[in-house]
Amino acid sequence: MTMNILVTGNLGYVGEVLVNKLCEEDFVSKIIGFDNGYYRDKIFSKTQKKCNKFVQIFGDIRKFPYEILKNVDCIISLAAVSNDPIGEKFKRATSEINYDANVKLAKAAKKYNVKKFVFASSCSVYGDSNGETVNEESNCNPLTEYAKSKRNFEIELEKKTDLNFNAVCLRFATACGYSDRLRLDLVVNDFIYNAIKYKKIDVLSNGKPNRPIINVNDMARAFIWAVKENFSNFKIINVGSNNMNFSIANLAYEVGKEFNNIDISINKDAVSDNRSYLVDFSLYKSLAKNHLPQYTIADTVREFVKNSSEEKMRKNNFNKDDYIRLKSLEKLIKNKVINKNLEWINDDEA
Repeated sequence: MTMNILVTGNLGYVGEVLVNKLCEEDFVSKIIGFDNGYYRDKIFSKTQKKCNKFVQIFGDIRKFPYEILKNVDCIISLAAVSNDPIGEKFKRATSEINYDANVKLAKAAKKYNVKKFVFASSCSVYGDSNGETVNEESNCNPLTEYAKSKRNFEIELEKKTDLNFNAVCLRFATACGYSDRLRLDLVVNDFIYNAIKYKKIDVLSNGKPNRPIINVNDMARAFIWAVKENFSNFKIINVGSNNMNFSIANLAYEVGKEFNNIDISINKDAVSDNRSYLVDFSLYKSLAKNHLPQYTIADTVREFVKNSSEEKMRKNNFNKDDYIRLKSLEKLIKNKVINKNLEWINDDEA
């Protein structure tokens, strides 16, 4: 049986990699990408494969044209205000996009007989685990607008599931690795960039917070597993690997190992970041044996360096801000392309 799949937020960091991998899957007959296009021009390089299964639609998820859902079998929900800094600065938009729009989309999905909803959630919903290792049964303590929006939608999505509409929330570790729609506002990617550009890594925090890490290619593999897997009603799964839990300081050293003569400095006097969590991924390991994460930090660094063109990054005219989501949005607002609620001022742009 083949499937028609809708991917919201497909022109983002993860979506770019995911769509390429979906194009290679025989069980996928059609891929509909729906994206508001904030970052449509933020392409580091263009290696996307031609795919005759794929159709792109532009639009704001808050104004989603639900007729698109006709004959869709599965929704992969990536569309979101994508990190804590943006979430804190644009709280209303974060709630509207990450929560409200997804609630409406899930409700419409049931009406149009969509069978499955795969939601990109985050381990950040755990907040501060106080040094303890958390699993899917642990209490959530989301500390930021971004994390709260993810947890709130998980709760609402569960209410909508039944035997005919099942859903899985993939609580991902922190993303890293190379994508043609590169992000340099992710901790590992930022460390790699600074190692390439300046031969040094400056850890602005005290390095103590813990983060689980996952490569973007392994995220894409997890999505494909979730689409193919049969679930009854509702499931929450932490996605990552137990051996990829690191402190921020240890991450810096792991990245530094892959370069020669890298200077690593840690701001030991910085105020502690209470967003710190150690995560148990044993459930995912037991369920997705053929889709487990494959990339180590070393693999991630090597692939990043191979694909990112070190010479390009070292040039004086290379603008890092183009690959930092908050900076990109602030530029669009400054140029009066979008408003402060992250809506296109000219609807034709979306």
